[in-house]
Amino acid sequence: MPARAILLVLAVLAILPWASAQEPQPQLIDRELKASYCLGYFEEDHETRQRLCQKGLDTSKVFALCSTGAQSDANRHRVEEYLAANGFLARLDAAFATTQGHNDYSECVNWATSQAAIDCTQQCPRDSVQQHLLCVSACKPIVCRRVETCDVLNYLPN
Repeated sequence: MPARAILLVLAVLAILPWASAQEPQPQLIDRELKASYCLGYFEEDHETRQRLCQKGLDTSKVFALCSTGAQSDANRHRVEEYLAANGFLARLDAAFATTQGHNDYSECVNWATSQAAIDCTQQCPRDSVQQHLLCVSACKPIVCRRVETCDVLNYLPN
């Protein structure tokens, strides 16, 4: 009887590697990782705009945020369609990149409402809009500069 159990275990162990062997998925290239990351950014941006715009807050910043929603949503749909068409939405590595995009967007929003952001904008010269924007960009955290690259969809094929 013990010999049968041992033979059964050995048979299962012999078959197990073949049963679980799957063709490894090729690694995502930079374009797909960037698109997945930016999908997280666009999703978080959409959710944030929905919350703020539905509250009806009457400030110029909220109005500006709500008025840019159509373009941001169009970008989100284009990125989503690209990822879905190529089968990348269900991949674990794409999901990690999307989660990072969500997190980075939230971190950047937190910075934008902090004293550090206020200090940054106040220290920058206001001689010209372009100089002011360059100065503010230089004192932003790297995470904010990274998420801002999502708005220009040049990382997607035409």
